[in-house]
Amino acid sequence: MKFKLPKLRTWGVLLFAAIILVLFGYIFASTGFQSTYDPDISRFSENSIDVAMANGTVKHETPTMYSPPAASKPTLLFPPSDEDLQRLSGK
Repeated sequence: MKFKLPKLRTWGVLLFAAIILVLFGYIFASTGFQSTYDPDISRFSENSIDVAMANGTVKHETPTMYSPPAASKPTLLFPPSDEDLQRLSGK
């Protein structure tokens, strides 16, 4: 029985896949995959504001405007009433 060697393209794809696997292993081993999540996990301690907001236990006053808008003339609504039509036409 004759053994057939894989084509050059097959070896190239296998080599590329092996390089990718080695690079992923190197990246995750050197950076410490779990340590990148530690700051996020520490945000959710029992007394954190994130947990309190999620539970709905945070209370705050309703917001107010520092500079409230000045009073203005009432807006004319269309179609105007008969009184407004007479007043606008000068009768």
